[in-house]
Amino acid sequence: MTTLLVAGATGDLGRRIVRELLAAHPEALVRVLTRPGSGTAQALFGEQDRVEVREAAYTDHAGLVAALSGTDVVVSAVSGARTVVLDAQRALLAAAVEAGVARFVPRAPTG
Repeated sequence: MTTLLVAGATGDLGRRIVRELLAAHPEALVRVLTRPGSGTAQALFGEQDRVEVREAAYTDHAGLVAALSGTDVVVSAVSGARTVVLDAQRALLAAAVEAGVARFVPRAPTG
């Protein structure tokens, strides 16, 4: 079974990506990464049996590595100011490499 993780899954783009991944890959497990203490991801995706919520702050490298562990593909839908997106994606990429993630799909920063 392929395991995909979407960072920024609670935003507009992220929600769409999660829906499309679930539809296109019926055998896959889709993980959504959310900030610790945020209930938004659980409220949006908690009732879907192929969605798993993982919590980690982008500033917590060890937490990100743990959240990404066992993931095959990371898709970034992180949004915000250009520097926020770039910093978050750098942190995600470093954690993905350490966690052994095979593929990282970044979001192009805007603005």
